[in-house]
Amino acid sequence: MYVLRAKSPAMVLTELWSCLLAYNLIRLKMLQSGMATGRDPRSLSFTTTQQMLAAS
Repeated sequence: MYVLRAKSPAMVLTELWSCLLAYNLIRLKMLQSGMATGRDPRSLSFTTTQQMLAAS
């Protein structure tokens, strides 16, 4: 989310909300993975989780 590509204010808002949704879904997956393996979700890497989800 380094560059916002939308031009209208409504689309910028939509783009921001979609990035927040993606962030929270990745965090949810980290929580689920942590609970399944007995690890602290804070010890998991956000970037690694994001890459694993993109690869699957």
